[in-house]
Amino acid sequence: MALRGTLTHWKTRLLADRLGISPAHALGLLEALWHATAEDAPAGNIGRLSNKAIVMQMFATTIEPDTLIAAFVASGHVDEHPIHRLIVHHWSHHADNHIHAWLARRCLRFADGTIPNSGQLNNYEREQFYAWLEEEGEHRPRTGRPKSPTKTQGEVSGNSGESQVPVPVPVPVPKSSLVVVNDDAHPTVRPEDFADYWNQNRGKLPKVRTFNDDRRKQVIVLMKKGVTLELFKEAVGCCTQKPWLRGDGGWEASFDWLIKKDTHVYRAIEEKWGVKKNAQPEKLDISSKPVARVN
Repeated sequence: MALRGTLTHWKTRLLADRLGISPAHALGLLEALWHATAEDAPAGNIGRLSNKAIVMQMFATTIEPDTLIAAFVASGHVDEHPIHRLIVHHWSHHADNHIHAWLARRCLRFADGTIPNSGQLNNYEREQFYAWLEEEGEHRPRTGRPKSPTKTQGEVSGNSGESQVPVPVPVPVPKSSLVVVNDDAHPTVRPEDFADYWNQNRGKLPKVRTFNDDRRKQVIVLMKKGVTLELFKEAVGCCTQKPWLRGDGGWEASFDWLIKKDTHVYRAIEEKWGVKKNAQPEKLDISSKPVARVN
């Protein structure tokens, strides 16, 4: 993922100087950082991991975690962020085509707000991507790759000695487009965390075997409507404890039912859901078809 000229770039030399190592060793650490980001934080929000976890994923355990992260920040390879804690600097520039396609298929931005390229999408996926761009108020590109104004590194920093590589100018991110929520216990919450918690605490309710794009989009809708992971956890607990929701009346709650509407989350928590004699699911306005139990 390292671009040509990275070894001799002043930022790499600054990183090496901060850590007391050679530029070649610093380049290896940068490669490890970028590979760990691709694996664990495709949007570039590497701050979702603790400093110790970042270093472990880099297999750089000989260096004290806080010291290494501080060096990355000081050299400009990692930026502090008010939402994600830490993001990889210009990650959209270092990320390969697979990462761009992964985000574009899910209609997600990079953590710094940059829109991913859509060059590897098929026609159907690209139409969905274009529809999302229009919802976000972005112009539909003439080609498969969305364009944004760029500046060279020299123009950005004023240092004419830097490599003249185009760097995307970050696009401001509307609050409505963020797919994370903030709370003290979970600085960054992913849609997958909802399915993981369901599977770990569902009791005898149906397991989520595949977290597909439809489920991901539905969870994102819930998050945008203010349903936090903590609120979802409370609703899951109610699903396993309240008679009707846990299946005592012949119907049982499922992950898909719970995420279908934000009102289902609040209803699961607030209503009694006791089993009534001769009660039928449709009379209780379940708003979804019964789901077969998967053991």
